[in-house]
Amino acid sequence: MARENLRRIAITGARGRIGSALCRRLPSISAVVEGYSIQPDSDNLLATRSLVDPRVVQNIDTLIHAGWSTMPLGAEQNPPSVWLDDLPLLAGILDAIRSLRPEERPLFVFLSSASVYGRNQEGCDEKEASPKPESWYAFGKLSAEGMIEEFARRFDLKCVILRLSNVYGISNGSFSQGVMPRLLEGAIKGEEVEIWGDGRTAKDYLHIDDALSAISKVIEYGASGVYNLSYGRSCSLDDLISHVEEIVGKPLRRKYCPAYSWDVSQPLIANRRFSAAFNWRPDVSVRDGLIKFKSDLGW
Repeated sequence: MARENLRRIAITGARGRIGSALCRRLPSISAVVEGYSIQPDSDNLLATRSLVDPRVVQNIDTLIHAGWSTMPLGAEQNPPSVWLDDLPLLAGILDAIRSLRPEERPLFVFLSSASVYGRNQEGCDEKEASPKPESWYAFGKLSAEGMIEEFARRFDLKCVILRLSNVYGISNGSFSQGVMPRLLEGAIKGEEVEIWGDGRTAKDYLHIDDALSAISKVIEYGASGVYNLSYGRSCSLDDLISHVEEIVGKPLRRKYCPAYSWDVSQPLIANRRFSAAFNWRPDVSVRDGLIKFKSDLGW
């Protein structure tokens, strides 16, 4: 069956933070974008489970699998969900791609997580650092990576695995996930905010604009492999709070609570390999990203 002139891009998790942002922004690269969701009741979304049918996958040029059933805290509360929901669905999608003729198979892009590296104090490099997941969420993502790599090896599928750091700058209506909106709202409203740990935990924060520009590069270049997708410089929670207080012009009321054992500090998520392969560099600093996020939230 002939493909359309415009590239056809399918995005799972279209109700989620990154998936919905991709659906809004990727049409700008001259593509027909279709959003898929486990709950496709409205918003012109299609059923993710239909992607296990080779006839549905057949005319897709790029399939971006951004859908995942849990966030880190939810995965700790319900560990089996990944093996009951996410991995069987992933296996069905990959099997549908495998069953097609090579020229009909889409590029498969999986949005994984840099949390697979765990508590790695030597820096996290795709080739030099061995994944050591400490959360159920990270372990589930690594299990998915293993399945994708095995399908790719056995059946010569074209697959890209992106280990994303902490993506921020996205708001889904009244709900914004992550530490940054909590800090901004707390400072603006004078509300007390729970801080996990002593404030020294460092993480890599990647603005959604940089994440989307990187994923657009993947679609354009169509390479295969495993890549970190990060800002490339970590920021401690204390430094993040300092940025928020400066931007808002008010102090943040803090309540320090014990850190979760799985919420690990990662001093560096290296992005050198991705930058070299796709001619990409992140542009948005944490401070500038916070300013933009505050404006986008209308605060």
